[in-house]
Amino acid sequence: MRRLLVLLALIAVAAPLASPASAAKPTREPLPIDDLVISDVCSFTVTRTVLVNKSFITTYSNGDARITGIFKQRLTNLSTGKFVDLTSPGPVLLDFHPDGSLTEIDYGPQFERPPGQLLLTTGRVRWEFDENGDFVSYTQLSGSTRDVCEVLG
Repeated sequence: MRRLLVLLALIAVAAPLASPASAAKPTREPLPIDDLVISDVCSFTVTRTVLVNKSFITTYSNGDARITGIFKQRLTNLSTGKFVDLTSPGPVLLDFHPDGSLTEIDYGPQFERPPGQLLLTTGRVRWEFDENGDFVSYTQLSGSTRDVCEVLG
């Protein structure tokens, strides 16, 4: 949910910057991504440290968006110092539906955070959010999944 709200806020900020003459042209802007501290999923606290962020969000005239670029992150078990590095080049596709709902398609490798889980994925993942931005479903469509709690435990 937090990820969706950040993406929606970025899109809302980017939309007014386009001039009427360029309404049909997509806008492309850097996508800020913050470090995270996650203490409520594993039996230990996990941090996500951004190592490299060359991510961009391209927003199209219909409101849909695409996130691309190089994004490198480190996931660390704060209790032991054990870590894993992950490069996530995307893309991530955001498809906004007429009813206000959203389908997000992530192409791996990615660090995914469905409710109650921390996952390292490859392949393709689909997220669904309702018209209020609330989480509906998470589906691994292809590739593989590893549990971050097991990897760092």
